[in-house]
Amino acid sequence: MKIELNHFVYEIKKEFRRKNCGFDHTPSNDFVKSQWQNRSNNIAYLIYRWIVVAFFTTALIVSMIEAASNSALLLLFIYFTTWSVIQCLLTNLLAAVLATIWHLQPEYAGKLVTCESVCNPFNIYWAMHVLSLVSSILVTVIYWCFLYEANEDSLSAANILTHILNCVSMLSDLLIVAHPLRLLHIFLPIAYGLIYAFFSIIYQFSGGHNRYNSFHVLQ
Repeated sequence: MKIELNHFVYEIKKEFRRKNCGFDHTPSNDFVKSQWQNRSNNIAYLIYRWIVVAFFTTALIVSMIEAASNSALLLLFIYFTTWSVIQCLLTNLLAAVLATIWHLQPEYAGKLVTCESVCNPFNIYWAMHVLSLVSSILVTVIYWCFLYEANEDSLSAANILTHILNCVSMLSDLLIVAHPLRLLHIFLPIAYGLIYAFFSIIYQFSGGHNRYNSFHVLQ
């Protein structure tokens, strides 16, 4: 028991090493495969990646259709929920593209691996995945704990897709992907939240409102 506890403490301390604040990770193919597969290439994982893209595309389209039916299409994009769905869509689209290149264009994939730029697509995807995971969880928790009103908010397809299944999808993805989750990457969602808070303040002081003519834009 003591040995297991010491190992746990060691792993926690290791997570807080300064180098884990960055985006160095090997092997690079961890970003284009499942932790459950044995081979580097797996067609099932590639199909899965594009299915997730299709899901978030559907969620965004359904939300836009519902907003348009309420004459509130433009207002849809002030909500943190919409920001999160778009973030998840872009993240999974990049993941699908990288996985596709890895499977179908191994020569080009090799060039991506050796790219040492800050704009390395694997680093960008890793950062975006952290943002998408945390934002989807926050959207679900904040909405159902603080914003949902049973008498006013219907359990529409858009509501379920963007306030429940978005979080379920990203948490499920966390259990599938092979790349690690670094605790020190928490600075990314914090910065993202500050950017949205800054946007909200500017929007409200500019006289902006949501479709209910109130000022909160976290829906």
